[in-house]
Amino acid sequence: AAAGLRAPTAYLPSLAGILAGEPGGDGRPADGGERLLAAIVLKNAIPAVFGAQAALPEDGGAGGGDGPPAVDAETLRRLREETAGVRSALPALLFRESDETVALHLSLAVSNAALF
Repeated sequence: AAAGLRAPTAYLPSLAGILAGEPGGDGRPADGGERLLAAIVLKNAIPAVFGAQAALPEDGGAGGGDGPPAVDAETLRRLREETAGVRSALPALLFRESDETVALHLSLAVSNAALF
């Protein structure tokens, strides 16, 4: 899982943007089904992304042996910014959500983020 962290892709922030109502590539905000899917994927991705980041050494690591791969300082900084941004956006997304099912998955996403 940590090998995918070499180049943050803004995957989680993109999902949070969908839930926040930001327009997509076609210029329109996501509909209810797309928002629900984004909430489910976000909830399920948080443990993998946050957990892989937590496994990285503070300095990015040496990248040898059985440990996590080395991550350059810029990639590590961007990854931490992305996860911090998602972590701070989750409560606002949850409390303004009107769809009960989307809100349920957002509350589970908040719980998952709290584990890391």
